[in-house]
Amino acid sequence: MEYIKKYYLDIEKTIISIINKDIASHEKLKTMIKYAFGFVDKQGKELNEIKYRGKRLRPGLLLLLCDSLGCDHRKALPIAAAIEIFHNFSLVHDDIMDNDKKRRWKRTNWDIFGIPQSINTGDAMLILSNLAILRISSKEIRREDKLYIIDIINRAFLKIIEGQFLDLSFEEREDVGIREYLNMINKKTAVLFGVCCEAAALVAEEKKATVEFLRKLGLYFGLSFQIKNDIEGVWGGFEKSGKTGASDLKKRKKTLPIIYAMQKLPLNKKKLFLQIYRKKRIDNNDIKKLILYMNEVNARVYSDKLAQNYKLKALNFLNKIKMKNSAKKNILTLLNINL
Repeated sequence: MEYIKKYYLDIEKTIISIINKDIASHEKLKTMIKYAFGFVDKQGKELNEIKYRGKRLRPGLLLLLCDSLGCDHRKALPIAAAIEIFHNFSLVHDDIMDNDKKRRWKRTNWDIFGIPQSINTGDAMLILSNLAILRISSKEIRREDKLYIIDIINRAFLKIIEGQFLDLSFEEREDVGIREYLNMINKKTAVLFGVCCEAAALVAEEKKATVEFLRKLGLYFGLSFQIKNDIEGVWGGFEKSGKTGASDLKKRKKTLPIIYAMQKLPLNKKKLFLQIYRKKRIDNNDIKKLILYMNEVNARVYSDKLAQNYKLKALNFLNKIKMKNSAKKNILTLLNINL
């Protein structure tokens, strides 16, 4: 994955440049923003471990697609930075809403700096993401494409906030269906992957058909990506994800394996499942019982199959696009899609 490192370095340099330029006179705020990205610790001292900085998957995909389509990826750096800044803004606010104290193997912003200033930090990051988009060069990208990219990115941002609204509202309900869940993750997660791919095609001045194929590739991959995350949210642990183990069960989330189990469990066992799920505090013994119920109806198997199905749909759209096999291989490697 050596070819990816250059993208990550370029993305980080661009983001740091934006933070330093636009938050020039507020050192504490800069520290809090850089902490959210994993660039520094809470005192502002540089962190060198990559694991604190996240996967950078979305902007990395955008830049890789640009190069794969024969376009210099540096033209798209403001877009990649905007998307990564927005993504991290959403995580800062999500952690407050979900009361999460761990992310990427470190304490969350609100757990260190408090809720009010972390809300403020997230707000600043949202503004920075829009300022980043405005750095798109009209000399390198056609004006009409620039305006269209700004439009689709902001509409994607709004859909993500709608998706978060739905996700939170599901916590208050016991009748959430799989179709509702898929609509929610399409907005909360998939749309950002879709706009990454669409923007890459627009920067490369591809035909409308290619733009649409790439948008759908991103959407289907995003659905698969979120379902895999949901599986980790039940069966995963801190060592792999950097989050608290079985976090979705502790927060009584309505993710795919949980919804599926509620639908497939016999009535008597569903009642027992819901008795536990309605508790104000779910302890480790409760989690073991919930997972046993979920395993009885093969909730993990079902979720894995659906995630794989969406991956195959993403691969189908990638195969419709003309590019070198070596470039396609790099994209598949980045997205962890096996042929």
